Amino acid sequence: MKILILFALLTASCGEPESPDEPIRARILASDGQEGYTFRDVEFQTLRSVSPVKGDIAIVRGGAILSVDNDVEEIIASNDPDAIYSDRGRGLDADYILDGGVVHPKDFTSMSALAIYYNFERTYLYWQNYNNLNLEDFGFTTIYNNPTLKATSGSTSLEVEVKVNAAFLAGVRDLWFFKKSKLAKVPIKMSFGVMAHEFFHSMFDYLVAEKDPTFYDGLSYNQDQLSAINEGLSDFFSILVTGRKEELGETLESLGETRIPPVPWFQSNYPTACGSSFYCLGSVLNSALYEAAETLGMEVVGRYVLDALPGLRDLWLLEREGSFAVYKFVNLIIAAASAEDQAVLCASMTKWFDSNAGVLTCS
Repeated sequence: MKILILFALLTASCGEPESPDEPIRARILASDGQEGYTFRDVEFQTLRSVSPVKGDIAIVRGGAILSVDNDVEEIIASNDPDAIYSDRGRGLDADYILDGGVVHPKDFTSMSALAIYYNFERTYLYWQNYNNLNLEDFGFTTIYNNPTLKATSGSTSLEVEVKVNAAFLAGVRDLWFFKKSKLAKVPIKMSFGVMAHEFFHSMFDYLVAEKDPTFYDGLSYNQDQLSAINEGLSDFFSILVTGRKEELGETLESLGETRIPPVPWFQSNYPTACGSSFYCLGSVLNSALYEAAETLGMEVVGRYVLDALPGLRDLWLLEREGSFAVYKFVNLIIAAASAEDQAVLCASMTKWFDSNAGVLTCS
């Protein structure tokens, strides 16, 4: 029986597969938002094609090459794709079998592409409902699957090792998802939590930087403080969107140990307990917000944060060459809350930002 089934699958895979009807459904590895990850049939709302994987809000591309011969920071800050990519690749065509109207991907790359789009769509639709996200203003997104970084040495082109799993590129507002990690329990590309995290970097760029890649310029210390805010909020809103704080830990244990709130350090000791990285300080902010949300609700605290973002933009432009600090943004969040909720926020913020408790605007 197993041989006959295998033969039937191989026979069905010959030639061009039949195009799926809309709404497109596919069998992929996906989070159910409660128990974790299982292989299940999902239905897309905005996907219009699987060859290439493209819909109303995004396209997944493969085969892209990023040239790093020039200064990397200048490349990343550029809003000119030709200055970033030596090859922008192509729309990624899923290789699949259509069974009962459901797309069954035949390889890891195809399943990754469909999972990437599905998680992007889930995140986009959440933000559309939660914050009236508008595609015309936010923009169509290009998501690169396995982009390659290459540098030229003489007449030889060398592939550069990638140390990140996923990234948002501010200048052109692209998303990158790199090769799978051997340590990942759930592949990075199929992680709802990772996608929701990277998506908020795009939201931060849209709402705070207003799509200006030079916005992030400032003193090195201040840039780290802004990055801590960006990372902490991306983790917090990833939990809000996915409904599970365990999502990042489902992918890599190291992420679970350092990013799932509450972390075992505070502002006063994070450099020794975790390291001086802005990610560690960002986890303090995420822990403070999450603790307040356990009382007030994630969406309520999230709304206070969003209401504070215009003030963050003004504060950064005023102080990026001066004395910018995370606690000043914390004060903006507290100020955005109702009088009753300020007490809850203050209790959490003074606990986690213990070194700055005396300068937080709490009575």
